[in-house]
Amino acid sequence: SIDEFVDHSEKYVQRITEIQNAMSNLCQRLGLGTAEHKEKLLEYLTQLPLGTLLTDMMHSLASLITNTVLIMIIVVYLLLGQSEAEKSIIRREIDQQIRHYIVLKTLISACFGILDCLVLLVLKVDLATVFGLLTFILNFVPNVGSFIAVLLPLPILLLDADKSWWTTALALLLPACLSFVFGWIIEPSFFGSSMQLHEITVLVALVVWGALWGIAGAVLSVPILVVTKICLEKVDHPIAQYMPGVI
Repeated sequence: SIDEFVDHSEKYVQRITEIQNAMSNLCQRLGLGTAEHKEKLLEYLTQLPLGTLLTDMMHSLASLITNTVLIMIIVVYLLLGQSEAEKSIIRREIDQQIRHYIVLKTLISACFGILDCLVLLVLKVDLATVFGLLTFILNFVPNVGSFIAVLLPLPILLLDADKSWWTTALALLLPACLSFVFGWIIEPSFFGSSMQLHEITVLVALVVWGALWGIAGAVLSVPILVVTKICLEKVDHPIAQYMPGVI
């Protein structure tokens, strides 16, 4: 999918040039630019190392995916590290909640990513497989991940002259509908009372842990919040007993 996209890079460069040419002509008619500026801009665009930029971007995405998967594997091994007999009551409850979250979130994210990939493949969008994989990963980021995943194909769609406006609209609206169904109907019905986390608290945790650990912190923000809530519920102190109701 990436190789095919790189092979089509000249098409995107040509499209960028066409857009810039149209904008330059408009500016000239409005008296906002000169022919000399137009030629300089066109020359700059034709010299853009688009293939190199795309390759570097794909390497960064591959590193992001590798780190995220590695973190999830480490979390799973930590949860399975001790036998049930060796675990305290709090540890058992934490393990149960985190396993429940990871298993369901993985299944839901996988279904979301596969359906998103199929939609983009049917609409013949370049990098459909990559966008599907990124949708799977970004859906682990609460609240904002699925929204970002829906918008990721937008630059490709706008630069592909072969795509009609209807195709572009469908490539955005259908994943947006999937995001709504999975994020606001399926996930609440599965997690429901088991998590009992306030949306504002989840958003604050996302910002804090995302700032500290980047994408890894964003992915782990909900499990960390669940662990914090369970631990506070077991502490015999007025403040600690009050905090789980806030979370």
